[in-house]
Amino acid sequence: MKRKFRLILIMVMLLVMASMLVMASCELNKHDKPNLDDTNKPEAHKHVFGEWELVSLPTETSEGSIKRSCINKGCTESETFILPKIAEDNYVVTILQVPTCTTEGKNSLAIRNGDVDFSFEIVVPKLDHTYCEWIVDKEPTCTTPGNRHKECSICHDKIKEEIPVVDHTYVDTTVEPTCTEQGYTLHDCSVCDSSYKDNYVPKDEHAKIPNTNHCKCGHVIEYDMFDYELLVDNTYSITGYNGDYIDVVIPSKYNNKSVTRIGEQAFYGCSSLTCITIPDSVTSIEFGAFAVCSSLASIVVDNGNTKYTSRDRNGNESNCIIDIATNTLIVGCKNTVIPDSVIWIEDSAFYGCSSLKSITIPDSVTWIRDDAFYGCSSLTSINIPNSVTRIDNYAFSGCTSLASINIPESVTWIGNDAFSGCSALTSITIPISVTSIGGSAFNGCRSLTIYAEAVSKPSGWDANWNSSNRPVVWGIQ
Repeated sequence: MKRKFRLILIMVMLLVMASMLVMASCELNKHDKPNLDDTNKPEAHKHVFGEWELVSLPTETSEGSIKRSCINKGCTESETFILPKIAEDNYVVTILQVPTCTTEGKNSLAIRNGDVDFSFEIVVPKLDHTYCEWIVDKEPTCTTPGNRHKECSICHDKIKEEIPVVDHTYVDTTVEPTCTEQGYTLHDCSVCDSSYKDNYVPKDEHAKIPNTNHCKCGHVIEYDMFDYELLVDNTYSITGYNGDYIDVVIPSKYNNKSVTRIGEQAFYGCSSLTCITIPDSVTSIEFGAFAVCSSLASIVVDNGNTKYTSRDRNGNESNCIIDIATNTLIVGCKNTVIPDSVIWIEDSAFYGCSSLKSITIPDSVTWIRDDAFYGCSSLTSINIPNSVTRIDNYAFSGCTSLASINIPESVTWIGNDAFSGCSALTSITIPISVTSIGGSAFNGCRSLTIYAEAVSKPSGWDANWNSSNRPVVWGIQ
């Protein structure tokens, strides 16, 4: 029994000693200095390390590290190796993927150290875009911003940018002072509507233009050459003119009262008068106000006048006076262009206009009234349009140079003495549409031959229609 117990005790002791030998072997391997003198101990355990594992990556400014551990069972021993900073001398670099401006790259780094075989991968940051020069899509102005873009030549990524508005581009204009407006410098932007004024200069004094009664601005300076009559409505009428100026502006006020009327024959026979201006205050122009003004060449009515105008539909000056409400031409001159808005040519409109040489009557005119062209001694020919129905008394009387005139089929009425004194007239044709001719219609037409479409004198023709017994050819076709 004692012997059996002793054997068990020996076996336990052997097991304990074996464990101690294993631990001593690991300790000896750790210091790599086995105790060669202790020949009685068992052989020491050696570490068997596994693969290196990355602990931290190095960078260009800091070191990294790797670690490996003993793979023997029960052994917790490990060792660490410091990875040097990333530099060309420390690693062999292998490019795995080239970076672009849209994707990262990848490199493999192997340690330049014969004792340690380890490599690792690092991410290479994306490259910067390679942008071209700016391209302007819309130029900026002084009122609106522009825009531009630039594009990467590799990936075509675009950057867009607004271009701020630019300064105004001012063009400077010096405006001289007048007697009505001060002078100034106008700065006007050539791109937009921006403008401003500065450098103001005081107005000039009014100065009378020679041979006129007014300043160049139209301001009336002399008033005393007119005859005035105070009307019951406390406004003035001009009843006469005693001056000899060639260019006259009728004043809009006299004695602080409006001038509203130009009386009958107020400027009759003013043969030196060439230009007349009617103010916006005038609302009545009576019969023959400018009759026998033989040199009259320019007639202007102020734009503000609501009763009369001197312009056609397009605003062009026509050198005449037109009643706006009735479209009646009431005063004409040698340079008159009758607008196509005119329906009637009023009594004495061109009376005594001896310098009138030609005139075109538009086909809007239906009535040529009494004395309309009386005494137009330089008028050589006239075409009456096929819209006129009446040629009234003395309408062309005294037109001593009139050699040619037509009577259209629209005419039904020819008044008394309508063509009397037309001594140069050699022939005239009267259409069958004319049912009435007044007395002495062709009196004094000593060279005239009359051609009539009627086969005999119609009953509506006055008994003395041909008072000068000019030859008549009836029934012409």
